[in-house]
Amino acid sequence: MAIVQEIKADLLGLIGIEVDAQADPKTLARILSDINNAVQRIYTLGPENWSMFPAGLATKAPTPITGLSLTSGENTVSGTGFLPWMDGCTAVIGGDSNQNEIIQTGASTYALKNPYMSGTTASGSGIVYCDSLNLSADVISVEPPVRIPDCRDLYPLTSITQATSYGVMNNDYGRYGQSKNFSVYLADSQKQICTPDSYYIDNRVDYQGQLGIRMRLNPVPDKAYIVNFQYRKAAPRIASLDSTVAYLVPAAYNETILLPFVRFNFSGWTHFNGDKESIVEGYKTAERMLIKLSDTQPHKIQKISFVGGW
Repeated sequence: MAIVQEIKADLLGLIGIEVDAQADPKTLARILSDINNAVQRIYTLGPENWSMFPAGLATKAPTPITGLSLTSGENTVSGTGFLPWMDGCTAVIGGDSNQNEIIQTGASTYALKNPYMSGTTASGSGIVYCDSLNLSADVISVEPPVRIPDCRDLYPLTSITQATSYGVMNNDYGRYGQSKNFSVYLADSQKQICTPDSYYIDNRVDYQGQLGIRMRLNPVPDKAYIVNFQYRKAAPRIASLDSTVAYLVPAAYNETILLPFVRFNFSGWTHFNGDKESIVEGYKTAERMLIKLSDTQPHKIQKISFVGGW
């Protein structure tokens, strides 16, 4: 029996229901909500390494787009070669002296962030540079070090403002420092096109209104690169009590932490008339265990980042 079905059976048993068919929709909806709320709280209190995962993403090589229909002074654009990964990426459109940015506006429609400033054409072309990595919706943060293997660690910028205020961050015997002679800024002039040396995390809302984050690379990648990093994943969430998900917390803690948390939530229901005292005691024990696990986890030890690879 999958973990979700095990929890459902346990909670129904607490109120004397032995067969699922005897449970009314309101009770089942309450169980679903209590499971999700418990998992969310467990991940909030628990060890970071329960929700931390390694990742490796590849930037794309500079990619041509052709057959562009462009109107002078307008943001609209259509043509062949547009792909979803281009959303947020820097583009150079032929005939326009300024770099631009691609914005996805629909399942297969796109626009330019800034108006096209050359002459109206139905046969324009351009190049898209993969300096924006759109991360999956369940990624809530990126943790350094972020690195290009066999090349360098990328310096973490906190915002576009910092990127425009500081020069390229140079490796100075293992330390990063500001370049005194750097005069090319991200916002008010052309972005450099070469090996990235820094990044910042930007919020995004996609064309469907879904929230997420993206990793913007600086300078703009001149070729395909691998980018390694760790990310924090949102707590798992189930959409149905029929879910066959393998685990919601590490399996060793199903009985000792997950079940007591869900039982505690369920016991707060006005229709529950079971032994609340023992459920509260079980919850307090599970909470203490969870906090202890969090306090003794490896991430509490200072991390050391090695510039230039392992």
